Amino acid sequence: MDDYKRFATEGYRVYVPNISIACTLLGFHDNKLKVLLLRWKGLDKWSLPGGFMKQDEDADEGAARILKERTGLDVYLQQYHTYTSLNRFTIDEPSQKKFKDTFGMEVLKGHWYDKRVIGIGYYGLAEYAKVTRIELDMITIDSRWWPVDDIPENMLFNHHEMIGGAMKALQRDVAHEPVCLKLLPSKFTMAELQCLYESILGYSLDRGNFRKKMMNAGILKDMGESTTRKAHKTPHLYSFDVRAYKKALQSGIIFKLQ
Repeated sequence: MDDYKRFATEGYRVYVPNISIACTLLGFHDNKLKVLLLRWKGLDKWSLPGGFMKQDEDADEGAARILKERTGLDVYLQQYHTYTSLNRFTIDEPSQKKFKDTFGMEVLKGHWYDKRVIGIGYYGLAEYAKVTRIELDMITIDSRWWPVDDIPENMLFNHHEMIGGAMKALQRDVAHEPVCLKLLPSKFTMAELQCLYESILGYSLDRGNFRKKMMNAGILKDMGESTTRKAHKTPHLYSFDVRAYKKALQSGIIFKLQ
């Protein structure tokens, strides 16, 4: 019995049939906020990393396990929404046929994984350079980082909606949670920090005002280094004063639309 058939026939013993978890894993690369997606075998469709919650774990443990299995990393996670739409887990007939042709198994009506499924949404934050491998499995054939403003249309289930929900939650949380600390490398330029904020918030910030706000907040350390030695004015590298950053987040680091 191959892995898929074993999952189809015996999975309900290990997993909670009606509760799934989907993780919007975000990274910051080339001045863009990106989301990790997986392409399914035979379907030409993409999904978020996810799966059913196990019988012996809670949702937080399940989300951590899912991303640990995919990336090998312990990722910063926040649960942001529970999705209860009646048809969110529906697979259309053409996809069902491809599913059968690819895996040799039908998505049978009334089967344990064909019933209504509640989806718990998490977003995860990772330093892009540290995600050096993505583990594929019996149903996935490819992985790719997509810019959050350019994700593919051919998404499975309601994962397009879930990415949108994760971004709204991130826009809310960036003022009070250590979001930038989790996404940026240990050393970064002021321009990179501003670009990250803009990518999350969805609007531009005045360069001078941004720099002034960051320096006045006292949350950055000037590392006394530059990114290159070629130009007369080279960007300085900064790092977070973690204690000061977390203290500032208690009051909120808030930028208004300009």
